[in-house]
Amino acid sequence: MGKKLVYIILSLIILPYAGISQQRWIDSLTSLLEKSPDQQKIKVYEQIVIGLWRNHPDSALIYAYESGRLARKMNDLKALAITTRLIGGAYYYKGMYDSVIAYSHKAVLLSQETKDSTLIASSLNNIGLAYHSVGGYPEALQYLLPALSLKKRIKQEYGMAQTLNNVGLVYTELKNYNKAREYLNEALEFSKATNDQDNVVYSLNNIGETYLRENEIATAENYYDQSLAVAGTVIRTVIWHAAAYKGKGRVLLERGQLAKAKKYFKQSISLSKQIDEQSGQAEVLSYFSEICSKEGKLDSAFYFLRKAQIIATRIRARDQVLNNLNSFKELFIKQRRFDSALLYSEKFIALKDNLFDENLARNISGIQQKILEDESRRALADKDARIRQTTLISYWLGVVVLMVVVFTLLLYRTFKTQKKLTIDLAKQNHEIFEQKEEISAQKEDLQLSHAELEAAQKKISQQNKILAELNLQLQSVVNIRTQELEVANQQLRVVNLELDNFIYKSSHDIKGPLVRLLGICHVALLDVKDEKAHEYFTMLSETAQNLNDIFNRLKVVSEIHELKIQYQPIDLVAIVRTVEEKLKDLEGYSDVEIRHQIAEETWRSDPFLIETIMHNMLENAVKFHRKSNASNKYIDIKARKKDQQMLISIADNGIGIKDSETEHIFKMFSKAALEHKTIGLGLYIVKECVSKLNGSVRLVQSENKHTEFEVALPA
Repeated sequence: MGKKLVYIILSLIILPYAGISQQRWIDSLTSLLEKSPDQQKIKVYEQIVIGLWRNHPDSALIYAYESGRLARKMNDLKALAITTRLIGGAYYYKGMYDSVIAYSHKAVLLSQETKDSTLIASSLNNIGLAYHSVGGYPEALQYLLPALSLKKRIKQEYGMAQTLNNVGLVYTELKNYNKAREYLNEALEFSKATNDQDNVVYSLNNIGETYLRENEIATAENYYDQSLAVAGTVIRTVIWHAAAYKGKGRVLLERGQLAKAKKYFKQSISLSKQIDEQSGQAEVLSYFSEICSKEGKLDSAFYFLRKAQIIATRIRARDQVLNNLNSFKELFIKQRRFDSALLYSEKFIALKDNLFDENLARNISGIQQKILEDESRRALADKDARIRQTTLISYWLGVVVLMVVVFTLLLYRTFKTQKKLTIDLAKQNHEIFEQKEEISAQKEDLQLSHAELEAAQKKISQQNKILAELNLQLQSVVNIRTQELEVANQQLRVVNLELDNFIYKSSHDIKGPLVRLLGICHVALLDVKDEKAHEYFTMLSETAQNLNDIFNRLKVVSEIHELKIQYQPIDLVAIVRTVEEKLKDLEGYSDVEIRHQIAEETWRSDPFLIETIMHNMLENAVKFHRKSNASNKYIDIKARKKDQQMLISIADNGIGIKDSETEHIFKMFSKAALEHKTIGLGLYIVKECVSKLNGSVRLVQSENKHTEFEVALPA
């Protein structure tokens, strides 16, 4: 409690002085404008706008437009590119994202004409951030990833931390939290290394957001506390200071500490109003509505929620609008105004379907692949240039060395010959002829060696040409295989998306009518007295119930595929008891004795998947006991730890499984299941759960022909 109070007191003390200090800084730059030549004024305007746009976007926009008029008067293309980018940035902090995209696109075109890579990267970053703010996440990555790549290539420190944060924000919205934290942690380390306290606060807030969305409340609170501690000492970070208060309030709201949460939300909205930051105001107003709803003050809840919706609609914050529609529905349900609740539910579904993009993952993958391909081509080009330069240098060195060696040998031979001629010229006259012949022979040998060398060089050249052709053929094969792999991956992603869409549409469009059909059958069975009609309605009810079970099981299969495994200590006895309690109303359950022999072993796994395995195994065993004539029906459950594995055995004395059916029992809608009038998904779900946990399941052939399954899971 004392630590939180210190944060609030520091903010109240520092913020007024921060405003005074910033005003003095602005005044000093304004006085500098009057003394500077036009070219220097553009740089001064840039400093003023960047210093103002986070906390005073209206003032920043005025200075940005003034700089634009000066640039047009100067007819300076580079100055016009700078001022156009400043106008787009100021509009971002005002929450006017269409204007951000329009001006930033224009800034990119102007920057490309002036070949200013730094300005191109900053403008691309602004476009990506604007698309993120309106929910266009593929478009956001399409601009942010090239901006980040360009900044890293030209080693641009300015805006690097913010671009890393922006990429992390997009992956946060896409629920890829591990990927998001890779970029956010890189941004945090970069900000610390460059002593950029503003972006330290921004990065800590964004990392806290990822943990908050994963419901890791304690970890999220730790990051928000760090953010508040830094933000309380930074002059120019009001917008992210407000975000830190908002994040801390959300942590307290999740814990049900409503009064404390309200205090932090008030601090957040107060700071947001100081700088007219509308997105933050809309979000905090929705949290005030949630607090009032939990306190039973529904009129106040509606009041805050309507204010939040007005702001979110005006700034086109589509995710916030969607959340508000869902909150309206919940409030109307609490008031028992079901017609209004249904209306807002339909609005929510319509907007959500409008925002849903089944090509989202594929688009993002394509964007990332394109960025990687561009980087690879650029790296290969640089490598080829270095190789050519190194080869040329090697050739020159070889020629120089050869000339030096030849020249040295000639000097040595000449010196030696001259010495011999000088000392014993008279005596060696008769040897001159022999020496000439010897030289002639050596010359012939050299010519022969030279011819052999040329032949060898020609052979090497031919071999190099053959090797180059082989490399081209190999590259062609690799390209074909790569394209085939990409097509296969795209087809697989389409199939997965279609399967998820089918399950979603099935649950959405068929579940309702199916539930109503079950209700009608239930009422008819109570009212109809005719025996034949009663029999028909019974058959219809059973068929509808089977269809309902199929949809429920398919939904479980989809959830298993999407599930992120949470490893926790497993109490298998408690899980088995929970499953038994859920199955007690199943037909034939009371005729079967379930016996336990479970060792008290310590191991960790995913509780949901373990319970799903046990539920489907026991339910399957009970159903296949119905046709058994055994007098003492039983199911034995045994569990023990062996060689870093947890072995779970489920055996029963039911009707058994035919040898011809054993290889198909783990498939959907197996022949054995259809023969016994079941849907045939139980063992398939068990196999999917076990595969998710990197385990195995098998049918054990017992001597007494009883059915026994053994599940092996990593301990």
